[in-house]
Amino acid sequence: MITENEYTNFKQMIQSLEKQRDQATGALNQLMTTLEKEFKCKSIADAEKLLAKLEREVAEYEEAFSEKYKRFKKKFGPKLAKLDHELNGEVTSRPKPSRRRAETDR
Repeated sequence: MITENEYTNFKQMIQSLEKQRDQATGALNQLMTTLEKEFKCKSIADAEKLLAKLEREVAEYEEAFSEKYKRFKKKFGPKLAKLDHELNGEVTSRPKPSRRRAETDR
């Protein structure tokens, strides 16, 4: 037989679980509304398909960007490195003294 105290504890536990269920249901409904409004997805399956498609697109864009960056770096990398050194006060090559100046310094 169940005691009154056990009954009260079970009742409170059930009420707490019902409250959690209601909150989770509300959150799920809100997320589903957002999915439908922002992404035109009517179900989780639709959202998963869209996510997979978007991930493929991102991978394609990353690959294209990487390829273009490699070409850019190959073409302009040395010039940019030299400019960077010059702008930071690290001149890569010093001008050679002119012959006239060397003669006048004597």
